[in-house]
Amino acid sequence: MPQGVEERRTNVELSVQSAQRIVDEISGIVGQHINMMDERGNIIASTDGTRVGHFHAGAKRIVEEGLPELYVRPEDATPTVRAGLNLPITHGGRTVGVIGITGAYEQVIGYGQVVKKMTEILIREGNEQDEKRLDQRVRRRFRARLRVAQSRIQQAVQLVLIFS
Repeated sequence: MPQGVEERRTNVELSVQSAQRIVDEISGIVGQHINMMDERGNIIASTDGTRVGHFHAGAKRIVEEGLPELYVRPEDATPTVRAGLNLPITHGGRTVGVIGITGAYEQVIGYGQVVKKMTEILIREGNEQDEKRLDQRVRRRFRARLRVAQSRIQQAVQLVLIFS
């Protein structure tokens, strides 16, 4: 993985580490190589680590053209795009990335939509957890600032009482 990639976030508001966990989890279930690409077509997670950081033209096409799916046939494969099924990942009503399942059409078509939905659910749950953690941090900071403000008010009241 290229240096610094671990901390980068995609427009899906998904860390590269989270994307890799999703890819690994789905691959473990379906037994195929899986890639996740961002909305620019960059591979951000893969069961084949050598592909991370490379451009995936098929993914970029799905995002730009609004395709519901794109199957890359073996004869159309390139060094950066392998034979397999690619599906858009939607979140908040827009395409935020693409999930790719490497394999022959007959092998991957049966569970392509399931993989797509699993990915979207995992992303949604991850974002909900992030929002919950952010909300908790905001509440903690508010309470801490409130305590400081209350202490300063008490000090000001004491000064007023002393000088009255």
